[in-house]
Amino acid sequence: MRFGMNSNKQWFPLAIVGLVVAGVGYAFLVRPNVGKSVSSEIGGKSAPINLAAGTQIPLTLMQELESGGTPTGTKVSFMVNQDVQSDGTVAIPKGSVVIGEVSWSRREGSLDGLMQRPARLNLKFKEAILADGKTVPIGGSPDSDEFEFNRDNTTPDQQPEAAAENPAVEEALTKLRTKLLESDPDLREEDLSPLLEGLAGNLKLQSTERILKQKELGEVNQLLKQLKGTGGVASLATGQAELAIAAVQELAQVANGVGRRMDRMLRGRNIKAYMGTEIELVVRDSASLSKKK
Repeated sequence: MRFGMNSNKQWFPLAIVGLVVAGVGYAFLVRPNVGKSVSSEIGGKSAPINLAAGTQIPLTLMQELESGGTPTGTKVSFMVNQDVQSDGTVAIPKGSVVIGEVSWSRREGSLDGLMQRPARLNLKFKEAILADGKTVPIGGSPDSDEFEFNRDNTTPDQQPEAAAENPAVEEALTKLRTKLLESDPDLREEDLSPLLEGLAGNLKLQSTERILKQKELGEVNQLLKQLKGTGGVASLATGQAELAIAAVQELAQVANGVGRRMDRMLRGRNIKAYMGTEIELVVRDSASLSKKK
Protein backbone atom coordinates (compact mmCIF):
# COMPACT_ATOMS: atom_id res chain seq x y z
CA MET A 1 0.00 0.00 0.00
CA ARG A 2 1.60 3.28 -1.08
CA PHE A 3 0.50 6.77 -0.27
CA GLY A 4 1.21 9.87 -2.31
CA MET A 5 3.65 11.85 -0.17
CA ASN A 6 6.61 14.19 -0.70
CA SER A 7 9.49 12.12 0.58
CA ASN A 8 11.88 15.09 0.43
CA LYS A 9 10.17 16.78 3.35
CA GLN A 10 11.21 16.05 6.89
CA TRP A 11 8.04 14.74 8.40
CA PHE A 12 8.93 14.22 11.98
CA PRO A 13 11.58 16.43 13.61
CA LEU A 14 12.66 15.17 16.97
CA ALA A 15 12.37 17.37 20.00
CA ILE A 16 15.14 17.75 22.56
CA VAL A 17 13.53 17.60 25.96
CA GLY A 18 14.44 18.13 29.62
CA LEU A 19 12.80 18.18 33.13
CA VAL A 20 12.58 19.87 36.62
CA VAL A 21 12.73 17.05 39.15
CA ALA A 22 11.83 16.54 42.83
CA GLY A 23 11.37 13.44 44.96
CA VAL A 24 12.97 10.01 44.68
CA GLY A 25 13.19 7.97 41.51
CA TYR A 26 15.22 5.16 40.04
CA ALA A 27 16.74 4.17 36.76
CA PHE A 28 18.24 0.96 35.47
CA LEU A 29 19.77 -0.20 32.25
CA VAL A 30 19.43 -3.57 30.53
CA ARG A 31 21.89 -4.51 27.87
CA PRO A 32 20.74 -6.38 24.74
CA ASN A 33 22.96 -8.80 22.89
CA VAL A 34 24.70 -6.18 20.78
CA GLY A 35 28.05 -4.40 20.77
CA LYS A 36 31.35 -5.50 22.27
CA SER A 37 31.92 -6.76 25.77
CA VAL A 38 32.30 -4.27 28.60
CA SER A 39 35.97 -5.27 28.77
CA SER A 40 38.83 -4.65 26.37
CA GLU A 41 41.72 -6.90 25.50
CA ILE A 42 45.18 -5.67 26.57
CA GLY A 43 48.16 -7.96 26.26
CA GLY A 44 45.87 -10.95 25.86
CA LYS A 45 44.06 -10.24 29.14
CA SER A 46 40.73 -8.54 29.73
CA ALA A 47 40.99 -5.14 31.37
CA PRO A 48 38.13 -3.18 32.91
CA ILE A 49 36.64 -0.21 31.08
CA ASN A 50 36.56 3.11 32.91
CA LEU A 51 33.69 5.51 32.29
CA ALA A 52 34.57 9.08 33.18
CA ALA A 53 32.18 11.41 34.99
CA GLY A 54 30.38 13.57 32.43
CA THR A 55 30.25 10.82 29.78
CA GLN A 56 27.08 11.48 27.79
CA ILE A 57 24.33 8.87 27.43
CA PRO A 58 22.00 9.74 24.50
CA LEU A 59 18.46 8.44 24.97
CA THR A 60 15.19 8.23 23.06
CA LEU A 61 11.90 8.40 24.96
CA MET A 62 9.74 5.34 24.28
CA GLN A 63 6.39 6.58 25.64
CA GLU A 64 4.47 9.84 26.04
CA LEU A 65 4.43 12.09 29.08
CA GLU A 66 2.25 15.04 30.05
CA SER A 67 2.42 17.34 33.05
CA GLY A 68 -0.53 16.63 35.33
CA GLY A 69 -1.55 13.69 33.16
CA THR A 70 1.32 11.32 33.91
CA PRO A 71 1.13 10.39 37.61
CA THR A 72 4.02 10.71 40.02
CA GLY A 73 5.77 7.36 40.39
CA THR A 74 5.25 6.36 36.74
CA LYS A 75 8.19 4.39 35.36
CA VAL A 76 9.44 5.86 32.07
CA SER A 77 11.30 3.89 29.39
CA PHE A 78 14.19 5.25 27.32
CA MET A 79 16.40 3.54 24.72
CA VAL A 80 20.10 4.30 24.37
CA ASN A 81 20.26 5.51 20.74
CA GLN A 82 24.05 5.52 20.24
CA ASP A 83 26.87 3.36 21.57
CA VAL A 84 28.50 4.88 24.64
CA GLN A 85 32.22 4.30 24.24
CA SER A 86 35.26 4.51 26.45
CA ASP A 87 38.76 4.29 24.96
CA GLY A 88 37.25 3.07 21.69
CA THR A 89 35.35 0.19 23.28
CA VAL A 90 31.57 0.02 23.62
CA ALA A 91 30.66 0.23 27.30
CA ILE A 92 26.92 0.81 26.89
CA PRO A 93 25.58 -0.44 23.54
CA LYS A 94 22.75 1.27 21.74
CA GLY A 95 19.47 -0.47 22.26
CA SER A 96 20.01 -0.70 26.01
CA VAL A 97 17.06 0.28 28.20
CA VAL A 98 17.09 3.02 30.84
CA ILE A 99 14.11 3.46 33.16
CA GLY A 100 13.44 6.70 35.03
CA GLU A 101 10.62 7.68 37.37
CA VAL A 102 8.26 10.67 37.34
CA SER A 103 8.74 12.53 40.62
CA TRP A 104 6.65 15.65 40.00
CA SER A 105 3.76 16.12 37.60
CA ARG A 106 1.60 19.24 37.79
CA ARG A 107 -0.88 20.67 35.31
CA GLU A 108 -1.09 24.41 34.77
CA GLY A 109 -4.50 26.04 34.93
CA SER A 110 -5.33 29.70 34.37
CA LEU A 111 -5.14 30.44 38.11
CA ASP A 112 -1.85 28.58 38.48
CA GLY A 113 -0.35 30.74 35.75
CA LEU A 114 -1.38 33.94 37.52
CA MET A 115 0.05 32.63 40.78
CA GLN A 116 3.32 31.74 39.06
CA ARG A 117 2.69 28.02 39.49
CA PRO A 118 3.62 26.78 35.99
CA ALA A 119 3.25 23.23 34.77
CA ARG A 120 5.86 20.79 36.03
CA LEU A 121 6.88 17.43 34.61
CA ASN A 122 9.92 16.04 36.38
CA LEU A 123 11.97 12.87 36.20
CA LYS A 124 14.67 11.64 38.50
CA PHE A 125 17.40 9.14 37.76
CA LYS A 126 19.53 7.40 40.34
CA GLU A 127 21.77 4.87 38.65
CA ALA A 128 22.07 2.48 35.75
CA ILE A 129 22.70 -1.20 36.35
CA LEU A 130 24.98 -2.59 33.66
CA ALA A 131 25.43 -6.10 32.34
CA ASP A 132 28.26 -6.87 34.77
CA GLY A 133 26.00 -6.06 37.73
CA LYS A 134 27.78 -2.87 38.74
CA THR A 135 25.97 0.45 38.82
CA VAL A 136 26.71 3.71 37.05
CA PRO A 137 25.27 6.85 38.65
CA ILE A 138 23.47 8.96 36.05
CA GLY A 139 21.59 12.24 35.91
CA GLY A 140 21.02 15.47 34.05
CA SER A 141 24.49 16.76 34.92
CA PRO A 142 27.55 15.58 36.87
CA ASP A 143 26.19 17.48 39.88
CA SER A 144 22.54 16.45 39.72
CA ASP A 145 20.42 13.35 39.28
CA GLU A 146 17.60 15.55 38.00
CA PHE A 147 16.51 16.26 34.45
CA GLU A 148 14.03 19.00 33.54
CA PHE A 149 11.26 19.03 30.96
CA ASN A 150 9.91 22.51 30.18
CA ARG A 151 8.28 24.30 27.26
CA ASP A 152 11.58 25.60 25.91
CA ASN A 153 13.37 22.27 25.67
CA THR A 154 10.33 20.36 24.46
CA THR A 155 9.77 22.71 21.53
CA PRO A 156 11.52 21.47 18.35
CA ASP A 157 13.76 23.81 16.36
CA GLN A 158 11.44 23.25 13.41
CA GLN A 159 7.69 23.21 13.75
CA PRO A 160 6.03 19.93 12.68
CA GLU A 161 4.52 19.80 9.25
CA ALA A 162 0.79 20.35 9.05
CA ALA A 163 -1.46 17.30 9.09
CA ALA A 164 -1.05 15.15 6.02
CA GLU A 165 -3.07 16.29 3.02
CA ASN A 166 -4.05 12.71 2.31
CA PRO A 167 -6.56 11.63 5.02
CA ALA A 168 -5.62 7.98 4.48
CA VAL A 169 -2.00 8.77 5.31
CA GLU A 170 -2.89 10.60 8.50
CA GLU A 171 -5.22 7.80 9.56
CA ALA A 172 -2.46 5.25 8.98
CA LEU A 173 0.08 7.31 10.92
CA THR A 174 -2.28 7.75 13.85
CA LYS A 175 -3.04 4.04 13.95
CA LEU A 176 0.67 3.18 13.95
CA ARG A 177 1.36 5.66 16.76
CA THR A 178 -1.47 4.21 18.85
CA LYS A 179 -0.07 0.71 18.39
CA LEU A 180 3.47 1.78 19.33
CA LEU A 181 2.21 3.34 22.56
CA GLU A 182 0.50 0.16 23.74
CA SER A 183 2.05 -1.54 26.75
CA ASP A 184 2.56 -4.75 24.75
CA PRO A 185 2.65 -3.72 21.08
CA ASP A 186 2.50 -6.32 18.30
CA LEU A 187 3.34 -4.97 14.84
CA ARG A 188 2.75 -8.37 13.26
CA GLU A 189 -1.03 -8.09 13.38
CA GLU A 190 -2.56 -8.84 10.00
CA ASP A 191 -4.16 -5.44 9.43
CA LEU A 192 -0.91 -3.61 10.29
CA SER A 193 1.33 -5.29 7.70
CA PRO A 194 0.14 -3.43 4.57
CA LEU A 195 -0.11 -0.19 6.56
CA LEU A 196 3.48 -0.49 7.78
CA GLU A 197 4.77 -1.42 4.34
CA GLY A 198 3.09 1.62 2.79
CA LEU A 199 4.42 4.05 5.37
CA ALA A 200 7.93 2.59 5.30
CA GLY A 201 8.11 3.05 1.56
CA ASN A 202 6.68 6.54 1.40
CA LEU A 203 8.53 7.90 4.42
CA LYS A 204 11.81 6.27 3.35
CA LEU A 205 12.18 4.30 6.57
CA GLN A 206 15.07 2.28 5.20
CA SER A 207 15.71 0.06 8.23
CA THR A 208 12.01 -0.69 8.60
CA GLU A 209 11.81 -1.59 4.90
CA ARG A 210 14.73 -3.97 5.26
CA ILE A 211 13.16 -5.62 8.31
CA LEU A 212 9.92 -6.13 6.39
CA LYS A 213 11.67 -7.55 3.31
CA GLN A 214 13.65 -9.96 5.47
CA LYS A 215 10.47 -10.92 7.34
CA GLU A 216 12.18 -10.15 10.64
CA LEU A 217 9.48 -7.98 12.20
CA GLY A 218 9.58 -10.32 15.18
CA GLU A 219 12.98 -8.85 16.11
CA VAL A 220 11.43 -5.38 16.26
CA ASN A 221 8.56 -6.73 18.36
CA GLN A 222 11.01 -8.35 20.76
CA LEU A 223 12.95 -5.12 21.21
CA LEU A 224 9.74 -3.13 21.73
CA LYS A 225 8.67 -5.58 24.44
CA GLN A 226 12.04 -5.17 26.12
CA LEU A 227 11.75 -1.39 25.98
CA LYS A 228 8.23 -1.56 27.41
CA GLY A 229 9.34 -3.89 30.17
CA THR A 230 7.07 -6.73 29.08
CA GLY A 231 9.59 -9.05 27.50
CA GLY A 232 12.48 -9.26 29.93
CA VAL A 233 16.01 -9.02 28.57
CA ALA A 234 15.74 -9.71 24.87
CA SER A 235 18.43 -11.87 23.26
CA LEU A 236 18.23 -10.51 19.77
CA ALA A 237 19.98 -12.39 16.98
CA THR A 238 23.37 -10.76 16.52
CA GLY A 239 22.89 -10.11 12.82
CA GLN A 240 19.50 -8.45 13.30
CA ALA A 241 20.02 -6.48 16.51
CA GLU A 242 21.46 -3.36 14.88
CA LEU A 243 18.74 -3.35 12.22
CA ALA A 244 15.95 -3.82 14.76
CA ILE A 245 17.28 -0.94 16.88
CA ALA A 246 17.45 1.32 13.81
CA ALA A 247 13.88 0.39 12.83
CA VAL A 248 12.57 1.12 16.33
CA GLN A 249 14.31 4.50 16.20
CA GLU A 250 12.61 5.27 12.87
CA LEU A 251 9.20 4.27 14.17
CA ALA A 252 9.69 6.35 17.32
CA GLN A 253 10.35 9.37 15.11
CA VAL A 254 7.11 8.67 13.25
CA ALA A 255 5.19 8.64 16.55
CA ASN A 256 6.96 11.85 17.61
CA GLY A 257 5.86 13.68 14.48
CA VAL A 258 2.22 12.62 14.81
CA GLY A 259 2.16 13.71 18.45
CA ARG A 260 3.66 17.09 17.68
CA ARG A 261 1.12 17.83 14.98
CA MET A 262 -1.65 16.99 17.43
CA ASP A 263 -0.05 19.22 20.05
CA ARG A 264 0.12 22.16 17.67
CA MET A 265 -3.59 21.80 16.93
CA LEU A 266 -4.54 21.50 20.61
CA ARG A 267 -2.29 24.36 21.81
CA GLY A 268 -2.39 23.16 25.40
CA ARG A 269 -0.76 24.80 28.42
CA ASN A 270 0.88 21.61 29.66
CA ILE A 271 4.35 20.27 29.05
CA LYS A 272 4.30 17.28 26.72
CA ALA A 273 7.10 14.92 25.77
CA TYR A 274 6.30 12.55 22.91
CA MET A 275 7.65 9.15 22.02
CA GLY A 276 10.80 9.69 19.96
CA THR A 277 11.97 12.72 21.96
CA GLU A 278 15.73 12.69 22.48
CA ILE A 279 17.49 13.66 25.71
CA GLU A 280 21.00 13.28 27.11
CA LEU A 281 21.95 12.08 30.57
CA VAL A 282 25.49 11.90 31.88
CA VAL A 283 27.52 9.59 34.09
CA ARG A 284 27.71 11.46 37.41
CA ASP A 285 30.73 9.70 38.91
CA SER A 286 33.50 7.78 37.22
CA ALA A 287 32.90 4.05 37.16
CA SER A 288 34.93 0.96 36.32
CA LEU A 289 33.15 -1.86 34.52
CA SER A 290 34.57 -5.26 35.30
CA LYS A 291 35.33 -7.79 32.60
CA LYS A 292 32.54 -10.10 31.52
CA LYS A 293 33.19 -13.62 32.76
